[in-house]
Amino acid sequence: MFRGIWRRLVRLFQNLFGKRQEVRPKPEATATPKPLEDADYEYLFRQLLEGVAHGWQQARIVQFFDGLKGRTTHAEWVGWLSRFGEKVLASRASNRELAMRLVQVGEAMQSIPSIREIGEAAYKIGQQVLTREHNGIVWEYDGPDG
Repeated sequence: MFRGIWRRLVRLFQNLFGKRQEVRPKPEATATPKPLEDADYEYLFRQLLEGVAHGWQQARIVQFFDGLKGRTTHAEWVGWLSRFGEKVLASRASNRELAMRLVQVGEAMQSIPSIREIGEAAYKIGQQVLTREHNGIVWEYDGPDG
């Protein structure tokens, strides 16, 4: 009996003073994300290089690219890699470690059909950098053997 009276009193006060409800904005339709810029590609690609250097297997590499679907395409990756390769090759700094990682990524991706073209582009850049850094000079020691 007291519960019924109590509920009626609560409803009466709610009706008199109004029950305040939080106004929550309605979620808008998911907007398409903005396209990636070169800095975004470089950041993501360096994550990929680090991952492969730390032992990412093919399934993890595919997962990496699957996570980026909707933001970029394979053709855009290849285009960015071309621009990135030009920048790396124009640099006078030694990029041997980067080149070795590019080759490693290229080799890891060569047997994954869905992303093979990205791996081939990375592999070519790595090979070009390695070839450029090896200028044909062979150092020989002319001193007495110990």
